[in-house]
Amino acid sequence: MNWKRGLLRLSIFATAIWIAGISRSEESRPASAAIETESASLAEHVRESRVRRTLRWLRSINNWTLIASLVLAAATVILAGATYWLASDAHQQLSVMGGQLNEMRAERRPWIEVDAYIGGVTWDAQGGHIALRYEIKNTGRSPALHVLLRDKIVPFLSPDPHSAPFVLLKQMSREQRNRGAHLGYPVLPGQTISSQLTKDYSREELEKYQRDIGKAYATNSSDDAFLQLTLGYVVDYTFDVGTEHHQTYCLLMINYVDPKAPLGPGKELTIGKDLPASSVRLDSLPLYCDAD
Repeated sequence: MNWKRGLLRLSIFATAIWIAGISRSEESRPASAAIETESASLAEHVRESRVRRTLRWLRSINNWTLIASLVLAAATVILAGATYWLASDAHQQLSVMGGQLNEMRAERRPWIEVDAYIGGVTWDAQGGHIALRYEIKNTGRSPALHVLLRDKIVPFLSPDPHSAPFVLLKQMSREQRNRGAHLGYPVLPGQTISSQLTKDYSREELEKYQRDIGKAYATNSSDDAFLQLTLGYVVDYTFDVGTEHHQTYCLLMINYVDPKAPLGPGKELTIGKDLPASSVRLDSLPLYCDAD
């Protein structure tokens, strides 16, 4: 009977322990839930803190970036202003230096002056022949290099616009400038070089001119005994080692003058009539005489 009582007591003790475990489990559940809730809340707080710190860090970076951008922009503006000022100052200095250099070159450059003289007019079967003398003088301070003279005699009035005296003068000037720095001769400062030559106005040129005039004005110009001729010349030269060309050029009327009144008005030449030097004169056309 004792063992039955011991077994009963053991059963009662085990049942009591089981009931106590259940009670403790039920009592610990709210505590565990509270701990989990507190842990979740703490984790959320940590996350929020991290987010806030990250946002503050990003805002600080943005602020510093903005400040750096403003500083860089200001530095760029200052640098641009300084560059513009330096460039303007350098350009002004270069302009002043260039002007001074040009003045120095102008002061010491050569200047060619030309005096043209006529020695008379003669006629024969080949046409008219006009004796000329040129005096080419350097009035500057440097030698004139590659000096070259070109001249031509043409009628003052021409039906062909391409044969007009001022057109031929421009053509000679252009050809001279394009010839390059070769040929010609030097003329030293203060030196004068004389050149004597005879220019011809051929019978063929005279007859063509008379035909053109006859067609233009419906007249028989072959019977016209008078002719107004024009002399055009261009003297081209360079100086120093440059290839820039300078020129002295002019158009002059070849006029008959009465020897008894040499200062009187000039007249046309008489075709076929020889004239001595005292009966002819060169009258310049101011609009077409210049130098550069």
